[in-house]
Amino acid sequence: MFEAYSTFCRLDRNEDGFITPMDFVNFFRDNGLMDCTEADCYFMLKFFDSDEDGKLGFPEYIQMLLPCTNATLRAEASQRQGFICKRGDYLSVDVE
Repeated sequence: MFEAYSTFCRLDRNEDGFITPMDFVNFFRDNGLMDCTEADCYFMLKFFDSDEDGKLGFPEYIQMLLPCTNATLRAEASQRQGFICKRGDYLSVDVE
């Protein structure tokens, strides 16, 4: 779960506890995906936004990342050792 939290923190650069469509846009552009639009990210976020507040909290983010059809894989992924990302740090390219 630490790895998921680290990637959540990497996306949530303003540390408000939520991920917005622009957070996704900035992340994708930081990683070389320049043709990703805010509209693309809005629709992706909207699909996983269970409380329909226009942003993802950590529980919604976990629902987006972890496989929902394979309980064993979901349990394994949520319990493995992760990476720590401190304020201003980036995760390694392999993790991102």
